[in-house]
Amino acid sequence: DKKGIEIPNFIDSELWNEFLKIRDKSKKAVNSELSIKRLVNKINKFHEKGLSVNEVLESSVLAGWTDIYEPKNNNNNKSRLGWK
Repeated sequence: DKKGIEIPNFIDSELWNEFLKIRDKSKKAVNSELSIKRLVNKINKFHEKGLSVNEVLESSVLAGWTDIYEPKNNNNNKSRLGWK
């Protein structure tokens, strides 16, 4: 990573770099060392819960979000994006 922070090997590097580009383009998001560390910690927590981190990142990229969010499940056990 450009901040010298090790990104977990289960993260698709192309997707991660695209996510960082979106954050770079935003005037409200800063890719400081602290913010990247917090994002990586959040990603690790999602991974520990058994969530597909790459799907979470992809949804953020597609929506143009500068943060990542845990998918919210609805009554039929699918997330709001249709993932099981």
